[in-house]
Amino acid sequence: MYTKIFPFQIGEQYEELEFKLNGFDIKLIGDYEYDIYEYIGQEVNSFLGFQFSLNPLLYYNVDILSRIDFMFSYNCFDDLFNELNYYLPEKEKLQIDPFDRFKTAFSKVGDLAFEILRNNSENIILRISHYHQFFD
Repeated sequence: MYTKIFPFQIGEQYEELEFKLNGFDIKLIGDYEYDIYEYIGQEVNSFLGFQFSLNPLLYYNVDILSRIDFMFSYNCFDDLFNELNYYLPEKEKLQIDPFDRFKTAFSKVGDLAFEILRNNSENIILRISHYHQFFD
């Protein structure tokens, strides 16, 4: 299944990575409060062959992983888009929003949402999140 390619799993407990996380922030998004941690472990430094430009951020709600932000070099958008689509089910491939000047991509697969966002001129973010907490 496509979720096996992810180094972190939405729904896993905080305790599984506790000693590889550094407190980063607390954020209220909608009705949910998230403890945000920077992953500082050495085991995961890339995803799908793309090196991280910054350490991943993991969002926990009540000690359950609910969102992951992977940051990559700005110029790998198209390659990352194609590589991730390779693993997603045919009817749920990422789609580029033709009206968004920042060239974002989105897909919903079951309870997961996948987004590729351009946040500035240096990084893109691959965001994987629990769909119902962030989009309902």
